[in-house]
Amino acid sequence: MAPCRPRGRAASGRCAATALSSVPLAAAPVAFSLVSLSATGDVRGGAAMILAMTAASVLGAVPITRAGRRLAPLSCFRILVAVRVAALVAMTVAAVTGAAFGWLLVAALLLGSVHGAAHGILRSLLAGIVPGSGFPRALGIAATLNELVFVISPVLASLLGGASPAVALAAMTAAGPAGPGHPARPAARGAGAGKGTCSHAPGPVLAGRRRRWRLRRRGLRDRGRRAGAPLWA
Repeated sequence: MAPCRPRGRAASGRCAATALSSVPLAAAPVAFSLVSLSATGDVRGGAAMILAMTAASVLGAVPITRAGRRLAPLSCFRILVAVRVAALVAMTVAAVTGAAFGWLLVAALLLGSVHGAAHGILRSLLAGIVPGSGFPRALGIAATLNELVFVISPVLASLLGGASPAVALAAMTAAGPAGPGHPARPAARGAGAGKGTCSHAPGPVLAGRRRRWRLRRRGLRDRGRRAGAPLWA
């Protein structure tokens, strides 16, 4: 069996990516309110942007995920990240140039439409590289990091937005590709797995347990035959 260290590092990076992918969502309430205040003089526009982003995330998660089934999960994930970064760049440019508030709403819709699908695909990629026994721990680490992101991101958004709302949006844009990044490919399973990968993914783990249980049962049955005990199935 190949060593598991590379996969462990990939799992740690994937947990961090899962949490950092929520930076735009966590910082959005503060950043959008500051942008709306700067553009329209009213913070209620920020609530409208949050509503648009959340509705697009809920409505677009399932259709976009289904449409991406034709692609490899990693390729689909990278496309969604590119769309999210493009939406954040467009929002930043609109805030800097003083564009109409409607363009900010359109960028918020585009940002939210890919967020739910990207987060779900990233979670599935995490399941592909973490052994079955370590998956609950990986989920716990990702959840803890996610909570830290939701605590720290609004504070940073308020500090940066105090200088300029565009600066807060620029920070969200920078966190867009930096969070998910380029996650490692899931390791190959079975006998064809290469060096530096683990062959005990969730499927093989369960298969190994079943195999050990069958061997133990066969050994007990053989001892029963030697002792003259009745055979049992």
